[in-house]
Amino acid sequence: MTEVLKQGYLVKSPPIEDGSASMKGWKRRWFILRNDVGRFSLQYYKEEATAIAGRPPKGTILLQDCTCVQGDMKHSKYQNVFAVAIPTRTYYLVAESQMEMDEWTTAICRLIGFQKGQTMTLPRETSAEAISFASPVEDGMTTFSRSQQRGDGRPSAAPRQSRRSREVLSPTGGASAVPLAAGTGAQTLRRSSTLDSLSTSGSSTSSPPPCLVNREVMLRMEKRFAMRTVAFVDALDGVWVAGWNHNVPALRGVFKYGDQVLRVDGKPVVSAEDANRAIDVYTGSGEIDVLVLRTPWAMEVEIQRRSRSEPLGVSLKENKVTAMKPNGAAAQTGMSEQGVGLNKTLVPWIVTEVNSRPVSIVPKIKDETFKLMHASGMVVTLLLQPEDFVKVVYKQFKSSFKNHQDYVPQ
Repeated sequence: MTEVLKQGYLVKSPPIEDGSASMKGWKRRWFILRNDVGRFSLQYYKEEATAIAGRPPKGTILLQDCTCVQGDMKHSKYQNVFAVAIPTRTYYLVAESQMEMDEWTTAICRLIGFQKGQTMTLPRETSAEAISFASPVEDGMTTFSRSQQRGDGRPSAAPRQSRRSREVLSPTGGASAVPLAAGTGAQTLRRSSTLDSLSTSGSSTSSPPPCLVNREVMLRMEKRFAMRTVAFVDALDGVWVAGWNHNVPALRGVFKYGDQVLRVDGKPVVSAEDANRAIDVYTGSGEIDVLVLRTPWAMEVEIQRRSRSEPLGVSLKENKVTAMKPNGAAAQTGMSEQGVGLNKTLVPWIVTEVNSRPVSIVPKIKDETFKLMHASGMVVTLLLQPEDFVKVVYKQFKSSFKNHQDYVPQ
């Protein structure tokens, strides 16, 4: 028996690839939120009469795959905009009033079981720049989300995120991440709370911490561990982490290749020299703060195998993903062999971490990364970054550091 939970007119955005900055692709459609014996969907029709006549819908959004619902979005033309994200697309929808928007987001989230938690946001592929929205870092937005889980029990590929939430990470205390304010008025709902805590202790038995892709993370460390031990490089109008001295135990598990450095000791940095100088001149008695945007170009994928012997279904050339088995364990998470690169074109993924363990961008041992992936147990987490981005950062790193081998995982 089909249960209709809500229906009404909404204005729907076009797909990103259809020229999303144009106003012409936005269409008014009749939407129906349904619960069909546990099959949750948001269907849309050309008009109400079409639905009443029993004709097929123009489209169906399967909410079992929903990764994020975000309200109170800003747009140059429309008001009362909210978004519903699934792995393959983000739908931007415009309600007739604030009340209507709240009713829609509440009904959808109740149907699919989102609960209060921490922020997880929309994919980079549907960023504000691409669709003429105002900055997604503005306050007052409401986000609903959950961990990526497919109907077959396998986790789905986590979306890249565009809104900045903030965490604090203290490597020397071996302790926890403490959330900082994400903005006044911001409300967040998600199905699970896997990001509620983050441990950086050196225990080999602890689970690896979540990557918090594209979230602001405050790293706190003693000055003696930070002085000239981190490879900051200038590239792409920013300052990036291209490595760190792996002989300094206190830095293990703190930085990630591709972190963007925003502030050091509260001061904005516009060059690698700014970052190093701020650390050098720090005279405080406590730990120094380094604020980074965690791997903003990355995607983290968690692959669940049915057995330790099951192949992941991923082919590599050194660290580059070259092919994927269509029905393999990795493909069933939603992972593909390519991602969106610097010029908004598809480029191969580069594996930069396996289960939170950094791997060399240029491996010395044949099939080193591939073997590490397949020796990682039932659950394998990969941190993937676009090849063109990795190459730009690595080129700057290699030209700036004569002793660059000291900053490569051994």
